[in-house]
Amino acid sequence: MLKNKKLLMIAAASLMTLTTSAFAVVNGPYVGGELGWGDTHQGNFTSPGLVSEIISGTTTILSGSSRDTGIAGRIFAGYQFTPNWAAEMGYTHFSNATANSQYSQTGFFGLPGTQTYNQHGTVTTQAVDLVAKGILPLQGGFSVYGKLGLAYLAASQTIDGTMTNTFLGSTTTSPIHTSESDHRIYPTFGAGVSYDVTQNVVADVSWNHIQTVSPFDNMQNTDLVGASLAYHFG
Repeated sequence: MLKNKKLLMIAAASLMTLTTSAFAVVNGPYVGGELGWGDTHQGNFTSPGLVSEIISGTTTILSGSSRDTGIAGRIFAGYQFTPNWAAEMGYTHFSNATANSQYSQTGFFGLPGTQTYNQHGTVTTQAVDLVAKGILPLQGGFSVYGKLGLAYLAASQTIDGTMTNTFLGSTTTSPIHTSESDHRIYPTFGAGVSYDVTQNVVADVSWNHIQTVSPFDNMQNTDLVGASLAYHFG
């Protein structure tokens, strides 16, 4: 009986060793794609836009709605130098943020009467990142990792709508169309859990964040939570 227990323990240890080595992903170049849910944090504006507008006179908010979350995707390529270190570059595209607003004001830039604005805005956001990736392998093909680097964040907005001016019972309506864009380099970081499906295929879930650093920036932070598959060549 004791001999059988020893044989069973040896067999279990051997199987664990084989399983761990079978799951060990190969070092070298890799490519992959990620799909998930993104947040561009653009939902806190009443009149959508990247650049703050100075409004003179008295403003009354009549209605407003916005959406700044949605499906986002990231494609990436990297190189794993050791089981613990890799470098990676990625491109992320977020769902467009949209907003609708209606507001009125008096004395805008000295205009007589009351101006009523109906506007629809769209903000498009995308980013290119370059990060270092620290990896901690665990048992059974699992790993946890953290990423730190820089991201080039670019956003552009378009506003369309109408402005209706009412003065002494007379009403005139004018179209509105503006567009602006901004782009900056910001720090980015993230964390995730991965699983080595084979020596070449890795699946993971992760969180990626781009952090704006200046209170004067009109750009906003971004977040992406998603699942990805990567193929390691080797």
